[in-house]
Amino acid sequence: MGYYYSSFVVTISVILLLQSTGTLANIPITDCDIGSTLWSDSCYLRAGNYTFSGLTIDAHILVIGYPVTINAAYLTIAGNGWLDADGQGYNTTTLLSNGTGPGAGVLVSYGGNYYTSGASHAGTGGNLNSLNITSGQVYGSVFNANTPGSSGASSVSQVGGSGGGVIIINVSIMFAVTGRISADAPTMSNCQGASAGSGGSITIKTSYWSIIPNSISANGGSCLGGTGVGGSGGRIYFSIIYNPPLEVFELGFAHGGDGNDNNPLSKGAAGTVMYDNTVGNLVLIVENNFLPPQPKPTPPENLYNSFIPREISSGMNEPGVTYINEDVTLFSLNMQGGAMLAVGGYLTVQRGIYSTDSPQFLISTIYVLSGKTLDIHECHGGRRQYIVPKINAHISVNGGYLVLPEETYLLGVTLIVQENSILASFYPFSYGDTSTVSLELHTGTLLRFSSLANSFGRGQGEYFFNSINMREDSVIEQTDYLQPIFGGYLGQTIVDYSFNTFLLYCINEVELYDLSVMFVSSLRMYTNDLNMEVTARIDADGRGYPARLAQGDGFGPGAGKFDHINFVCGGAGHGGNGGSPFNGPSDTVGLAYGSTFYPLEPGSSGCSTGAQRGGNGGGVIYININTTMSFMLSGTITARGTANDNGCSGAGAGSGGSIFFDFASSLGASWSPDYSWVEASGGSCSSGGSAGAGGRISYLENTGLTETPGGGSSPPPASKRAKKGKTKETYAEVDKYFKQNREEQKREESDEGHRRNKRSMDTNGIAQGFFAYGGVSSDGGSFNGGPGSIASLDLLYLLSGVLVDNNWVRSSWSNDFSDTVFPPRYPNAAYITEELSFLNYVGITGGARLIFDPLNSNITIQHFDGFGTGDLYINDHQTVYLLGFKGYPCPSYILQTSFYVPEYAALHFGESICNTFYYTGNMYVAGYLDMPQNEVFFQGSNVIFEPTSALNGFPGQYYFDGELQVTQGATLSFLSPCGFGSEIQVPWGLTVELSSVIYVLSASITGSSTLSVDRTSRIVASSVSDDTQAYGTGNYVPGGSGRNSTNTGGGCGGTGGSPRGVGAAGKTYDLGTWLCGSPGKGGQNARGGGFLYLDFSEIEVDGIISVDGEDGFNGGSGGSGGAISLFTSNLIGIGSFTANGGDGSANATIHAGGGGGGQIFTYFYIGTKRRVVSGDYYSNIFEAYGGQGDCGHLLCNGGAGPIYFEFASGETYLLLSNRFDKTGFSIHNAPVSLDFSPEDEGGVSFFWGGYESYVSQLEINNGVYLFFGPPSFSLILEEDILGDSTGSVVIQSGQSFQFNSSELYPTYEGEYVSLMPINVFVLQGGEAFLKGNVSLTNTIFYYHSEADVYFSDVKFFLYEGAELQLYSANKSAVRTFYFNGVQAFPFSLIFGNNTAIQSTNTITCPYSALIPLLRLC
Repeated sequence: MGYYYSSFVVTISVILLLQSTGTLANIPITDCDIGSTLWSDSCYLRAGNYTFSGLTIDAHILVIGYPVTINAAYLTIAGNGWLDADGQGYNTTTLLSNGTGPGAGVLVSYGGNYYTSGASHAGTGGNLNSLNITSGQVYGSVFNANTPGSSGASSVSQVGGSGGGVIIINVSIMFAVTGRISADAPTMSNCQGASAGSGGSITIKTSYWSIIPNSISANGGSCLGGTGVGGSGGRIYFSIIYNPPLEVFELGFAHGGDGNDNNPLSKGAAGTVMYDNTVGNLVLIVENNFLPPQPKPTPPENLYNSFIPREISSGMNEPGVTYINEDVTLFSLNMQGGAMLAVGGYLTVQRGIYSTDSPQFLISTIYVLSGKTLDIHECHGGRRQYIVPKINAHISVNGGYLVLPEETYLLGVTLIVQENSILASFYPFSYGDTSTVSLELHTGTLLRFSSLANSFGRGQGEYFFNSINMREDSVIEQTDYLQPIFGGYLGQTIVDYSFNTFLLYCINEVELYDLSVMFVSSLRMYTNDLNMEVTARIDADGRGYPARLAQGDGFGPGAGKFDHINFVCGGAGHGGNGGSPFNGPSDTVGLAYGSTFYPLEPGSSGCSTGAQRGGNGGGVIYININTTMSFMLSGTITARGTANDNGCSGAGAGSGGSIFFDFASSLGASWSPDYSWVEASGGSCSSGGSAGAGGRISYLENTGLTETPGGGSSPPPASKRAKKGKTKETYAEVDKYFKQNREEQKREESDEGHRRNKRSMDTNGIAQGFFAYGGVSSDGGSFNGGPGSIASLDLLYLLSGVLVDNNWVRSSWSNDFSDTVFPPRYPNAAYITEELSFLNYVGITGGARLIFDPLNSNITIQHFDGFGTGDLYINDHQTVYLLGFKGYPCPSYILQTSFYVPEYAALHFGESICNTFYYTGNMYVAGYLDMPQNEVFFQGSNVIFEPTSALNGFPGQYYFDGELQVTQGATLSFLSPCGFGSEIQVPWGLTVELSSVIYVLSASITGSSTLSVDRTSRIVASSVSDDTQAYGTGNYVPGGSGRNSTNTGGGCGGTGGSPRGVGAAGKTYDLGTWLCGSPGKGGQNARGGGFLYLDFSEIEVDGIISVDGEDGFNGGSGGSGGAISLFTSNLIGIGSFTANGGDGSANATIHAGGGGGGQIFTYFYIGTKRRVVSGDYYSNIFEAYGGQGDCGHLLCNGGAGPIYFEFASGETYLLLSNRFDKTGFSIHNAPVSLDFSPEDEGGVSFFWGGYESYVSQLEINNGVYLFFGPPSFSLILEEDILGDSTGSVVIQSGQSFQFNSSELYPTYEGEYVSLMPINVFVLQGGEAFLKGNVSLTNTIFYYHSEADVYFSDVKFFLYEGAELQLYSANKSAVRTFYFNGVQAFPFSLIFGNNTAIQSTNTITCPYSALIPLLRLC
């Protein structure tokens, strides 16, 4: 029953108690005259329904019980007035008990302790621990604020707090408040484990109002100090007929109560404050008065608001959360002060979600629970004005629906779309997908999209929007992208991962302003346009395959492997192979995989050592853009592999991921990167370990299509799409938006487009700002990761290009070619894994190494860009054609790439567009090579041709079509072995200059022009150390009693060094064979010199042509010199031709002989004999010295080799000289005996000149002992003999010596003589034929004959110790030597044994008479 009062005024000094009977009690009746304006004593207002025509309260009125309803035409709460229902809800009276009421606080015993939760009402109470104690249920309604607050739970020593009461005010005309109205739960101090009560309810309905801010409250109780927890806020409902609320109001509060300051979960949830103008314009305020610290980790970098909302369950008992469990349509929603709102029904917000929180602490959050809906859509204001809703609070969609307006402004907030959630757009009758929604993310906004959620009607992980505009410092992040696959023992071990895709479709555009970022793992973006400012980025770094926590291999197809024997790790592979601790094929290497042109695979992870976790792989970014304009990209797009926080420290780093730009349906668009940075590099190891390989980047375009598109881009073919079983049918709706009229567009391509010249791919399309480096390891070498691939493909003209680029340069280049086969496990390499046959463009730079998959048997590259350091490796049974070259302007082209061509592979160079072809790279060729028809410069190169290789010919044949220049420190090596030889043809000439070298084993180098070797350069021929491949190998001779053993030198033109009496020297052999010098013995088996055949019209040598033997080492003898054959019309220069033997090197127990000298043969096509050595015409130096021995005996030195010149006129010149002086010879002290096998004797020389050899001029110096090879050999000297009187010629049995000198020199006696400044030994069975006057000066003419000797026309002149030694081979018979005469001078000697001399003329001896056996003059 209600009570009516016509006019009522309560002053500050009076407390009025109106009982439900309507009578006044406890005060004098006279003092309580209703018409009076002054009351005395105290007044109370008990629960009931009261009606006034007008009521003014200017005093403190205590409301007793609930509810209290006041009805009035006019109601004023004056400045001193307070309508107080605090603590008048449910209460708790006993210790150690739950609270009372629907949302009563709960007491729980756990582990011997008691815990409580705060009382609930509009939301849940606080909770002090992490046990998720069930809170009391949420109750009441945002429209009917008529439920009291519940009481908190009691602890052992403290009773729980009471809830707030209920006040209902109905004013028909005017409601004014300058005082206060409250239904709070009381604050408890010094809490001892109890919990506070929840706020009550206040309903105010009026036509007009005048209310000061902050005057009405239904706050939850706080439990301060100790271990208390707060209660939830209550409910306030305002209803006004006129002056509808158009802005956010702050008239009333329903804050949650505070709790333990160190635990954010102890704080109660905010209550609800609803403003209703009765025509549907509802404004809901969910506000708290504290900024609780958040229990989440640091958010992604550049996230301005530094907040990630707390995760909650889909239930109704999360502490501190406000729940709306009814269907509500709001004009706007205001979230403030750290409030958390869970949508448990269908919540519609027409205008926007606002917050007045500081932008640095935007922490109010909305949760959309599973199966529930938050619907935000635009509405129309007066005169059909379009109003765009704005969102200024965090939203977390926990498996529910979020319905967005066509234009959605996110004002520095966090939007999280979790697993099984759905985004939708508003349609008049039903949900639609969000393809009409335009998202605008303002500063500090974070969007988190789960790959397990989607847009309405779409597949899992698929989100449709009209456009996305990301302002400064805004973030979009993909979540739930990893799906572990379990297996192993009991199925509890993660054996692999699958990836959930984030498909983002934007009909119009995606814009990223400065400092905005998308964090993704497996992004598929389809849009008409993408615009990024310079500091904006799309980031998939480290979001590929994760590393293993425990010791073992990484994850993914290119996982780095763990070596359980050596306990080392490999880096992950992708576009290339990962790094490895082993410089060669290794099972630790993470292998390359994935498509070059359609890359959609994440990067793999490196292996973990146990102590150190491996690095993660990079993710996948696929961007499909449909535009008719030039596409401009200025930001950063990365999918880099990562290392662990310790810089690997022995673990393996992850590989780069995939970045794929798909312009296939961009009609006429062209790529124009502008200040962009696109990177899929592998992870680097700064503290040691194996780095990851680069990933893959590809750019797909269609330049020929010129018509306006009918829609956006289409998804990639089904075979290229992500996993999880999606088929073409899944994309039927996508095609509706992105593939309209595609066939029609193709049919209507303009003729102009068809007439375009097929453009060539170059680095402008695929290199500028693109990087897929291999990671770098501080350990260097094989630890570095291989580069990834950067590809470009034009579908209209079928133009394709690939670039591999690295940011580190390998050292020790020769080690790269230490193996003959490069299997897939080789570290550092980039791999093209597809089977393909044609590429328009390939570029290799930055030290990158590229290998084509063995499946590709024939690969044609139209334009090869080798203007950068790098390697191209060709597999066995694979042929690569390089049709043309790009990257450097004519008239010359510089190719820096290094090539590896194995035995059964081929590399063809097409015609260079330039006249001159400069090659500065390195090359290893064991297969077939086809060089361009240009002038070729090897500039600073190191080029190796194996015996099985060929250049424009058969194996071992090398034909250069143009002039060949080896320059600037370059090295060319031809390794065809001795006995076979390399045939090198350079018809337009060969130049070796600027410290360059041509190195061969056995080779002929021929040309019709000039061979030029400058003073800094060399052509070197070196043999092998394998003694099975050489004839004159040195020998090991054991030592006898009291003497050392000996390793004798190798032989060639001269025998190797060997001490007298030891024998077994390295032998000599014929100059005419293609045999090289022989190796020494012992030590490291010093190599002999090689064989070199040079045939040019002109040979100009200022440097060195060398076939020298190698020096011995540690008891090893020297190798012999090799052989040089020269054929030319003109020989000029001041350089040297050397075929010297190597020196021996003894140790404590083994003597070592020097190697024998080699052989040099020179033929002049024109001209006559000239004095080559004297330098009258030629100033070149020719040497074929023996090597110096190391045994203390002259015969340990190697014998000199022959140097032979022949002219077209038939004249010849034979030279033998050594660098060791053997002077003072006589038959008694000569270093060789006369009854020996010369090929076993150390340090002697041989000339193998056939059976009859005409020599125009013979010169022998420095103690050379010259023997002749064939058993029946005739040496015919036609002109004269030169020498220093120390050299010797030995004529053996069956051989003959004929001296027909035409060079006559005058004597003091007035006669003319032929000089013989050499020693001549005619051994038994040999013959000598002389004529004319012969002069001997300090030399020996020795003749050991079996028959009489007729020198009837010969007169000997003996000077200065010359000796004429005549011996009979038959001791029983005297042999007679017939002379024309003998003129002996002082100190000369005529010596005979069983010999007679008969002279036609006088035998003159000035000092004594003729003695039959001995004549001394």
